Amino acid sequence: MINIIPSDSNQLFLRHFQTFVDSFINENLSSSEKQSIKAIELLRKETESSTEAIEILNYGTSKRKPRSLVESEHGWISNSTVGAVCKRGSKNRLWGRFLMQLIGYMSPHLCLELGTCVGISAAYQATSLAKIGGKLVTIEGSPTLVKIAKKNIEILKLSDYVYFVTGSFQSTLSIVLDKYKIFDYVFIDGHHDETATCQYFEQIYPYLSTNAIVVFDDINWSEGMKKVWKKIYEDPRINVSIDFEDIGICLFCSNFTSEKFHTVIPKSNLR
Repeated sequence: MINIIPSDSNQLFLRHFQTFVDSFINENLSSSEKQSIKAIELLRKETESSTEAIEILNYGTSKRKPRSLVESEHGWISNSTVGAVCKRGSKNRLWGRFLMQLIGYMSPHLCLELGTCVGISAAYQATSLAKIGGKLVTIEGSPTLVKIAKKNIEILKLSDYVYFVTGSFQSTLSIVLDKYKIFDYVFIDGHHDETATCQYFEQIYPYLSTNAIVVFDDINWSEGMKKVWKKIYEDPRINVSIDFEDIGICLFCSNFTSEKFHTVIPKSNLR
């Protein structure tokens, strides 16, 4: 077992998190979870094989052509295929399972995702939310991708647990936060820019529940993302943070009495 919470902690929220990490690393899955993963991965394979040409409205950034928050505000059009977008923009099976098991063990009821793509990560998260009657609000800038994601979620019979919001994060996030008031879990993806990521975190923070989870994707994607991740996990408001190299996770705990805790779990430890 890798200890990822303070040794003197007896808080139930943190103990559940320790159990999640152990189960994730050892790939402890129930038969129903295995069936869900099989269904999602089959759908992924079908989506990746699609050669349908699509036009995408983008608001994020890329390594080939970095864009600032201001430059991304109005968006730009690109052309691709459904399959190429799925391969490029979806979390793989390992990180999909990570999100599914995280929600399964921590039981957040109201969740927020920034960056839907074609709905693969939403499917993994909604699989666990369906078991507890929770809900995922997912924001995507491209109407084309929202349409594809909705279809995929419908195929998996998870529509009751996913609510789609179409528009840029800049134009929709404040509306979503004001509407739902409190989120137990947030997955920040889709705009890998240092300034933007920091801004989204600060915007979301006042709307987090007393025991909340925030997941940051692609924390080593660029020098800017490495820098902002370091800034975030060193933030005194965060009680526990874990660096999984590709993904970073932060916990906000009520009545936290231990010292701030941070650790790194190398990908080599994962299956």
